[in-house]
Amino acid sequence: ELHHYQKVIAECRRNGLEPLVTLYHWTQPLWFAKLGGWLNKQSPVIFRRYVEQVVKVFGNDVTFWCTINEPMIYAYNSYWLGKWPAYAEASAGKPSFFKRFFSFKKVLKNLAAAHKLAYFTLHERNSRCQVSIAKNNQFFEPYLDTWLNLTAVNFVRNFWNHYFLNKIKDTLDYIGLNYYFHNLVYVSFSGYVLMNENKEVSDLGWEIYPPGLYEVLKELQIYNLPVYILENGLADARDAKRADFIREHLRAAHEAIAEGVNVRGYCHWSLLDNFEWADGYEPKFGLYEVDLKTFKRTPRPSAKVYSEICKNNGF
Repeated sequence: ELHHYQKVIAECRRNGLEPLVTLYHWTQPLWFAKLGGWLNKQSPVIFRRYVEQVVKVFGNDVTFWCTINEPMIYAYNSYWLGKWPAYAEASAGKPSFFKRFFSFKKVLKNLAAAHKLAYFTLHERNSRCQVSIAKNNQFFEPYLDTWLNLTAVNFVRNFWNHYFLNKIKDTLDYIGLNYYFHNLVYVSFSGYVLMNENKEVSDLGWEIYPPGLYEVLKELQIYNLPVYILENGLADARDAKRADFIREHLRAAHEAIAEGVNVRGYCHWSLLDNFEWADGYEPKFGLYEVDLKTFKRTPRPSAKVYSEICKNNGF
C-alpha cells in the first residue's frame, strides 16, 4: 500500500500537483482495535511507529502532512454517540453517560498525543515540512440573543472548534479546516434544538450556508497561522447545486482573506464519488461521477467550472 501511494505522489508531482498526505482518516487495523484502539494508553506510541514507517518510504517527496482527520468528529460519533464501530470495542452493552464521557475525553487526549509525536517524527525527517490536522469547525450562532442562548452557544463553539486545537497549537505549522455545518441553536432549560432555515440543503439534508465559512475562517485568526481549507463540499447526485456552492464558498473565503485571514489554499471535497462512512456509497460528493461496477470516471458539469476557477485563480 505504501508503494501504491508512492506512485500516486510521483504522479501528482509529474502533473504539477502538490500532494497533501493524511496519515489517519479513521480506519485502523484489526490488531490495533483489539488492543483497545485509541483508548489504549500506548496508542500514541503505536501511531508514531506507523508514522516512522510511512516517512521512510515517502521521504522528502511530501511537504504537507495532515496527521489526523477530524478528531472531534471521530471521537464524538464513535465514543460519545456510539454510532460508529469503536463503540463496540469500547464497551459491551450500553455504556453509561459517565463512561461515554470519559472514553470520549480519553480518546481526544490520545489523539492529541499521537499528533504531537507524529509532528516531531515528521520534522526529524524533513525540517521544512508542514504539519497539521484536518479540523471540522462549525459555525454556531444563537437563535435568540438571550443570556442562556449566548452562554450555551459560546461554550459549544469554544469546545467544538477550539478545544483540540488548543491542545496541539504548539505543534501546528498551519491549520487544516474542514467546513460543512452551520448550527442556529435555540437553548432552553429543557434542552436545545437547531433552528436552521434550511432554505437550501444537500442530498444528505445538510444546510448549504456559505457565510459560515467566512465566520469559521475569521475565528481561526487567533492562531496566527496559515489556513488551508482541506474539505468543503456537498452530496449532490444531480450536480444541480455544486457549481454555485463552490462559487459562493470561495466568495466567503475571499471575504475572509480581504479581512486578513491567511488562507493559502482550497480543496473541494471531492474529486471522486467516495465511501461516505455510515452513509456508504449513496451520497455523491464527486466532481467526477464514479460507476461502481466499471469504475469509469465521468466529469460532472461542475468539474469544468472548478477547473476554470483553478486555472484562473478566481472567477
